[in-house]
Amino acid sequence: MLSARTSARVFSRGRPCSSATFHFGSWLRLLRPGGPWVAPYVPTATEVARQLLSLARLAPGETMCDLGCGDGRMLHMAVHEFGAARAIGYELDTALAASARDLAAGDRRIEIRCEDVFEGAAGVLAEADVVALYLSETGNAQLLPLLCQHLRPSARVVSNVWEMPVPPSRTLHAKGSNVPLHLFERAALMGQT
Repeated sequence: MLSARTSARVFSRGRPCSSATFHFGSWLRLLRPGGPWVAPYVPTATEVARQLLSLARLAPGETMCDLGCGDGRMLHMAVHEFGAARAIGYELDTALAASARDLAAGDRRIEIRCEDVFEGAAGVLAEADVVALYLSETGNAQLLPLLCQHLRPSARVVSNVWEMPVPPSRTLHAKGSNVPLHLFERAALMGQT
């Protein structure tokens, strides 16, 4: 019997390539029609998260927003390794939001919101310099109008693996895993080049 949280090895062409924790409950939620879930929880590897924030050019003093922050590891990295002034994460799963709050350990620069991005993120997006996504193509497509409406002109969006309905400004493949990482400058999101 599968539990809601089961550890497994990930295989690529028959060889183990990385350890991952699959949260089957988060995958099953996607099967419910009409729910707010746009992606399952799949943790981002630490080195991939670092490369994603580097691709975004997150600079000291900036504000970073992670839409679907999971356990909060990228928020923590944004503040402690990249010098972000603020890192705000949205996570619908209450257990994951609690884990993210535990990781933040009272750091006032990190804020976790256990709410639907589509209902509460407009104000935060207007302040964000960098927005990080690890959702799905469908989730990214659903977010595109919200991003276009609220992001400031200098904002950057990075997406782990999944593209948007518009071409990225830049794509690179993460060192060590070859995972595609996409950068979208706001002009690219608006369909301008």
